[in-house]
Amino acid sequence: MPLPPVEEKKFTEGYGKLKICVTGAGGFIASHLARRLKAEGHYVRGVDWKENEYMKPEDFCDEFLNLDLRHIENCKKAVEGMEWCFNLAADMGGMGFIQSNHSRILYNSTMISFNVSKALLEHDGFWRLLLARDQCATGACSKAPGAWSLCA
Repeated sequence: MPLPPVEEKKFTEGYGKLKICVTGAGGFIASHLARRLKAEGHYVRGVDWKENEYMKPEDFCDEFLNLDLRHIENCKKAVEGMEWCFNLAADMGGMGFIQSNHSRILYNSTMISFNVSKALLEHDGFWRLLLARDQCATGACSKAPGAWSLCA
């Protein structure tokens, strides 16, 4: 089922214009999330270690940073000045890659998650994180009073 048009439904209604970081924005799901958030009027910073092959950066974000989020310094650059972060970055590939690289994928994806989370915890302006992996939401945390949490 397609999402309703922005004119009919804004999922972030009531929050004002936010500065949002979307990691994994070189991929299909994160770039489409970023495009929706931008269409809802937010400033969106897309971050990934690969370029997006589905659309041009200006179509889905206001700023695109090509960074390897396995390194904490890059995570700090990615989230600097942001209020929300949708962390969809993960080491991915086709089934052949996935089936023959379990430990590499686990290590890289864990480093990305830990480093993004650590960078956000050290960043004073941040107040909401959604962490998702492999098209499945695995949890969310927030420093904002009364904020939602998600576990699926």
